[in-house]
Amino acid sequence: MGIDKSSGDYLFFMDNDDEIKPELFSDCVNYLNQCPTDIIKFEKTRRVIVNNALEKDVASTGIKSINEGKKIKYFNRNELIEKFYDIYSKNLFMYIWTGIFSRKLITDNGLRFNELFKNGHEDILMNMQCIYYADSIAFVDEVYYIHNWRSGTSASSIFTMDRIRDAMIVADYEKHLLKSFGYGSEYVLATYMDNLFICLHMMNGSINRCSIKKQIKILKRLNSRFHSILGNYNEDIKKLVSKKKYKHALLAFLFYAKRYITLIAVYKLYANYVNISDKLKK
Repeated sequence: MGIDKSSGDYLFFMDNDDEIKPELFSDCVNYLNQCPTDIIKFEKTRRVIVNNALEKDVASTGIKSINEGKKIKYFNRNELIEKFYDIYSKNLFMYIWTGIFSRKLITDNGLRFNELFKNGHEDILMNMQCIYYADSIAFVDEVYYIHNWRSGTSASSIFTMDRIRDAMIVADYEKHLLKSFGYGSEYVLATYMDNLFICLHMMNGSINRCSIKKQIKILKRLNSRFHSILGNYNEDIKKLVSKKKYKHALLAFLFYAKRYITLIAVYKLYANYVNISDKLKK
């Protein structure tokens, strides 16, 4: 409804319990006036709130490596396609609220949020659809958005089978996008492994986490689906190793070999490592 009722040149989407820096719009409008672009993306800080107490406050830094020391960097269509996977791998297309979008880009191409999605992932899908049609994009190395994540109340902290379905819808669209941009099948496999990792996180990291037995049942179903879409991806696993994408290659190997218990154990080890690293940084 917001999109349908809008009349400005640009659209911004915000979660109801988050915050923005006061200078977000003035700064971004200045950048857009200097060099109009379909999408302008910026950084966020993520506040983890447990029992109404701030447990963690971490600012994202993915744009810094993309911009190579520049405050703002513009990419035309060809540059966006060439750099797409590098940008994607920095998680810069995960959230809809870390950007301002041309209303014309969205309305002229009939883009709308998928209302089947009730527990997340609609952000990623809308980002991917916007990228598919965008002629240009800019990245600003500045934190403008404050995302408040509350344990137990966030939709992303609760597991449902619908969330697995939504992750697969996103994976299928990412495959379509990568193929249209001319990327090889190993990149498609990598994005499916990213979504598999998200599924493992949902099954293990949610407050109503799944039993091992249920996880194996879900993984078997996903395995059948992946094989029907990707075929024999042994060669793509080797290509991922040659590109030093070891995490993706390991996940793909274990999944292909149906080593589900080992796959779950590897996820848990990685998740624990990330949590320990966060605590050490803090």
